[in-house]
Amino acid sequence: MTIKELIEQLNRIKDRVQSNPKQNYSWLYEKEFQQEYSIGNIKNLAEHELDIQALIRYLGSFRDHLKNEVKSLGKNPQIVEAKVKKDKTLCIIIDLDNWLKHGELKRSRSGLFPKLERPGITAEQKDIEYITIQGNKIHSQLKDTNLIKPSTLVLSNNGVELGKAEDIALKAIDSWLIICQEFVLL
Repeated sequence: MTIKELIEQLNRIKDRVQSNPKQNYSWLYEKEFQQEYSIGNIKNLAEHELDIQALIRYLGSFRDHLKNEVKSLGKNPQIVEAKVKKDKTLCIIIDLDNWLKHGELKRSRSGLFPKLERPGITAEQKDIEYITIQGNKIHSQLKDTNLIKPSTLVLSNNGVELGKAEDIALKAIDSWLIICQEFVLL
């Protein structure tokens, strides 16, 4: 893949991350009583979790694709590594990619040993159209779901919130785009 093709692919992925496909979503909560919760007109959290993990895996391995392309242009691929080391966001993404691959981190480029939490949503009271409780079922309908998107927190090894994975991924895409543009101009 050429650098221009890599840039086009990054832009398509960025558009997908920023979209918000909607559907009815429900899950079963079991404690003492089995209760079913559902939220109308919002992205399925399980699908969102797979999407964000796939995105992180792609962005983490993007470095290898770019290094191969840079090498084919007769340049030293270590230039890419040097740029990655200077970018905290890319270091976090590569750490998350390694965490997803191996289930743990023994070393951390960022020094933060980040990990993903499970995705969730937050809706303020003004965003809730109605809540129905009937038997062991709870259903809520949100008003303007364009403003409410699932999010996945990224935490450091000591529990400090580093941000939302979606925001970190978008910053990483922007960082990769900047790095790619530098090679196009060379």
